[in-house]
Amino acid sequence: MKKFSLRGIALNRSHLCDAVQRLMLYVELTLQTALLILTWNRFYNASMPVPIYFRGYYALSLFYWGLLFICTKALKGRDIGDVRALDTVISQSIALLLGNFASYFPLCLLSYRIINPKYLLLMTLCQIGIVVVWCFLCTRLFFYLFRPLELLLVGSDERRRQLKKKLSHYWERYHICMELPDTASREEMFVALHNCHAVLLDSDDRSLREWISTECFRHNLFYFVVPDIQDVILHASKRLHIVDRPLLRTDSHRITASDLFIKRIMDFTLSALGLVLSSPFLLLAALAIRLEDRGPVFFRQERLTKDGKIFRIVKLRTMVTDAEKYGQRLAEKDDPRITRVGRILRKTRLDELPQLWNVLRGDMSLVGPRPECPSIAAEYEKTLPEFRYRLKVKAGITGMAQVYGNYDSSPRDKLLMDLMYIEEYTFSLDITLLLLTVRTVFLTEKTEGVDTKEENKA
Repeated sequence: MKKFSLRGIALNRSHLCDAVQRLMLYVELTLQTALLILTWNRFYNASMPVPIYFRGYYALSLFYWGLLFICTKALKGRDIGDVRALDTVISQSIALLLGNFASYFPLCLLSYRIINPKYLLLMTLCQIGIVVVWCFLCTRLFFYLFRPLELLLVGSDERRRQLKKKLSHYWERYHICMELPDTASREEMFVALHNCHAVLLDSDDRSLREWISTECFRHNLFYFVVPDIQDVILHASKRLHIVDRPLLRTDSHRITASDLFIKRIMDFTLSALGLVLSSPFLLLAALAIRLEDRGPVFFRQERLTKDGKIFRIVKLRTMVTDAEKYGQRLAEKDDPRITRVGRILRKTRLDELPQLWNVLRGDMSLVGPRPECPSIAAEYEKTLPEFRYRLKVKAGITGMAQVYGNYDSSPRDKLLMDLMYIEEYTFSLDITLLLLTVRTVFLTEKTEGVDTKEENKA
């Protein structure tokens, strides 16, 4: 791995990238905190029964800075350079809104009254402007400091083609300088991997995976690998030292009874609250659907949930009334079956809101694998029998596959992400995924249908 120098201190690329990302975030949070202090001192402090001064400002600054840091970290807003600048802007803007909303009530307590939020709202707009400028400037600076990683791509022809297409959107971060099939000789691979910064492997050949990982570890090279199901299961295993030989133990029930109880309380509370708060939007959407083609407002369809149980999902109708007269199938890119109102509902995710009723009833959870149609799931299982493992938990409105994947992500990729969620489940993971779901509303590519042209090529 190539070394980089920072004022005479030898650091590898990974450590230096992380240090630069942290510095950029800390400076930005300090600017945002300074803006709060200026706003408070200019418009609010003089009207307080007991105005705050030096030590009070220190405490307020520390509280606000820490709150913004927690919100930004939860929403993955510190990954400047690792994701698109737009993704970082959206994450940090949502984090700001959450942080300012949460800090409003303690500020009211300091004032012994409900303070006028007008100046705080103006401050928030200025802060979002800072976020936009700062994120784009820092992203350009990051890519100026760090050239793209030179990747050796190893895998079958089809898998390499798919990865190249996905990585093409991140050309400033990764550059595929060499490609080899997973059937190439060890000598060819040995020469190739020592001419690159990193190896990206997508292959089911266990001996090849072991050899490449060992070589990368030995020579300090970055190693990227598309995991298989065994990798996902072992990743969440517990390390044991019972005898004089290291052991890994996987649990048969990752989600305990107490986890399920807490999860159900959260599902019931948030879905009930969500239905109440979203009722005006549901009424407007229902009126728009009805006026467009006089058809039914709601769409009901059989879906699969835990242990293969079938339930009827409820969504706002986004397609023409006879969309499934030729059978069930995934929505395609520019699907002619989708109505004009339906396109808006899909882009804004409003069509998903009636599923809160399914969550309230206990058919689904807020977070879990996407509920698939029985016929589509059966089709997937013909070539991917492990797809049924997703049914170890309830289906969810959002989840790891819905947040990090796209609508047209491959069944295998969806399965791996859903299994990661099941194997690594914690209550905090549910909260993180719920927060990240807000970000996906602004990412339109997440709702694009399946590209049939690409499927035909495959």
